[in-house]
Amino acid sequence: MCNQLSKKEASRIAMAKSPPLIAALCGSLQTANQPQSQIDVSSVLCNLSRNAAGLEVLYVGGVIPLLVKLLGSSVEKVVFLAMTCLHNLLLHQKGSKEAIIAAGGVAKISQLFKVNNVKFLALASDSLQMLAYALDSVKEEVASSGVVEELIRIMSSAEYEKLLWTCSRLLKVLSVNARAKVIIVQNSGMQILGALLQPQQGPINKSLLSN
Repeated sequence: MCNQLSKKEASRIAMAKSPPLIAALCGSLQTANQPQSQIDVSSVLCNLSRNAAGLEVLYVGGVIPLLVKLLGSSVEKVVFLAMTCLHNLLLHQKGSKEAIIAAGGVAKISQLFKVNNVKFLALASDSLQMLAYALDSVKEEVASSGVVEELIRIMSSAEYEKLLWTCSRLLKVLSVNARAKVIIVQNSGMQILGALLQPQQGPINKSLLSN
């Protein structure tokens, strides 16, 4: 029932005004044994992240640690929904970056770059870019996690332009880190990046060449 209601804007706004409901949803998600039940509740949280009122109640209600925990779920759809929700929070809710880092989100997201889903990888790489931007400690954590190698692998074979763009943005942010620089050179990253600097790759060129 909540899942269907959360698909409508008016219902999402009403739900966002009920912190006890959000708490109950989170409680049910942590005790749910059936994959479909986990998906349904995760869908509600994800739908709530589509507007300002929902984002605020997720942040103020302390839901971020639960979303980070869900990134380790064995249910692929739950992981995708949690990543989408966290990405929306990073984009639009002040304070979410710090809360995700504090909840161990950098390590959790960094472990997910072998997932065979280009849309998910675009969300994950864009999220890590926002988390790592202007924070040397996060850059070092990401560079030490194997993500740089995965980014180079992805960029050498991917065709989905949004994924190439988000990976190039993350790699650019990480490239100021000494460890990441070495990994990029050792894994032929410069040659792969150079191959992407083609006239038809406008957004990617802008990402790689901008200051």
